[in-house]
This record gives sequence, C-alpha cells and structure tokens, in this order.
Amino acid sequence: MTPWHRRGKTWIITAGAIAAALISIIALWDRIIPPNTEDVADIESLTIIKQTSLAAFAPADLGKDLTLNPAAAAALEPYSVDRAASTGTTKPTPTTVPPTTAPPTTSTATITPTLPTTPVTTSTTQGTSTGSPTMATKITSRPPEEYRSAVKEQKVLEGYVPGALIVLPALLPPVTVNDAGELLPPAQVAAELVKALEEVLVIDGTQGKDPLGWTVAVRLDLAGLAHVPMLLTWSLDGVDISESWKAENLAYRIVATTNHDAGVAEVWIPDLGRPGAYNVNVRLTFESTGTLADLEQLQLPS
Repeated sequence: MTPWHRRGKTWIITAGAIAAALISIIALWDRIIPPNTEDVADIESLTIIKQTSLAAFAPADLGKDLTLNPAAAAALEPYSVDRAASTGTTKPTPTTVPPTTAPPTTSTATITPTLPTTPVTTSTTQGTSTGSPTMATKITSRPPEEYRSAVKEQKVLEGYVPGALIVLPALLPPVTVNDAGELLPPAQVAAELVKALEEVLVIDGTQGKDPLGWTVAVRLDLAGLAHVPMLLTWSLDGVDISESWKAENLAYRIVATTNHDAGVAEVWIPDLGRPGAYNVNVRLTFESTGTLADLEQLQLPS
C-alpha cells in the first residue's frame, strides 16, 4: 500500500501524463478527423486591376454563365498570386483607357474624363410605365437579348459610344423590373440608366460618352459544388450612393463542372469620381435558395 505522503506525488505525475496526452490529441486532431472542406464556396480575393472604360471592358460576358477550371489548372491563371496578394491595399493611379470596340478615329483631340453631373429631376420617360423600379426584386438573370436591344435603341441613350451600349441594358438589372418582377417599358429603363450613369465619370469623346470604372478581379474557389448554380453579384455602399448602385447587380452565373473548381471573374465597377470612400460588396449566393455563401468588400479609389 502506497504511503499517504507519496499518494500526492503519484496523483501529480498521473495528471501530468493525462494533460500531455490531451495536448498531443488536440495537436493531431485535424489529422485524426480532417475538417470538412466539401460544399464550400469562397471569394478568396478582390483585386483592382485597372481603370477601364465600359466600352473597353469585355461587355458581352456580363450576366452570362461563367465556367471555372479545375483547381489545379486554375492555379496557373493570372492574378492568382501576384495581384491577389495586393488585394485592398494598392490603388492604381487612374488612367483613361480609350474604347477598343469603336472604329479608329483620326481626331487628335485630348480626351479627358468628365465629372458626374447632378441628376435631373424631370422625367423623359416615353411610353406607359408598368410600375417603378424596385431594389427588392432578386435578379437571377439578365434581360433577354430582344429586350436589351430595344433598350439600347432608345433616343435618350444616343449620346453613348456603341461599345458601351452593348452592355448598358445588362449593367443594372434591378432598374428593368417593377415590384411584381415584370419588365418595364424599354423607354423607361433607358431613362433610369441615364439617371444612374449621371453619377459616373465618363470619357467625353468624338463618338460619344463612355462611362469609366474599375476592372476588379474576383478570385473564386468552389469545393464539392459540381453542377450547383451560384450567382456572383455586386453592389456599392457609401455616402450618397444612389439606390440603383446600392442594389444587387448580377455579374455572372457560375456553375462548377468538377468537385473542386477555381478561377478569376472580372467585373466592371463604375467610378463615381466623388470625394470620400465608397466600397464594392461582392456576394456569392446559391441560385436555388438565395443563401449567401460568401461576401467580400473592397474600398474603391476616390
């Protein structure tokens, strides 16, 4: 039988051994029971690439399905290492990018950005309205091609360069529907677009106005979500940001084709050219339920 004065020492040694064992188990826990990495949709980074005019951006892809690559191949894509490392910290010096989709011009006039004007309060809407635009309606697709063509042919949009007109009707989906989710008359939508664009810096050139914005690279990683549709949307927030830009705007519909896809989506974000900070909020949601998978925010240059 252990003498009473040695029992305390034995208990201390035993407790120490148990504690050491617990520490070892905790240290190896992630190896014994690996964390669940399936069914995860991440926005890994937001990176400002450059200041870009709307016509110079690749407008035809906005709102369409975007296919990512298997993760191993996506690691070789641009922006995955060098540019993503500077997310949110480096703000490039704004440079005017001339439209690349317009025919060459012989004019040698210097093109400079035009400051946003104060939005007009008078209505130039043509036709009969079926309701006012709503910011509450969830946009899951961009308007059909026939409808967008009818919008860009409205007289009120004649002042914009042809390259910008390609994407304008798809740029702000929330202004195209009423409270019931029905499409508004093209003339009314065109007027709403002009009102929203009055807040944006523009290049005022010989062929018309071309809105300026930022090309933002969104680095995505989808695990365990093969063939599950996701929506990539963006919105702005800050002082005096209008409801049109605060609304969720559809950038792309994304469907992974393998159990681990990744890649970069480029989004055009308007340059409001105003003093003070404002942010872009990029969201990744499940199309079927609207459930938020991930949200990242990036402060834009002022």
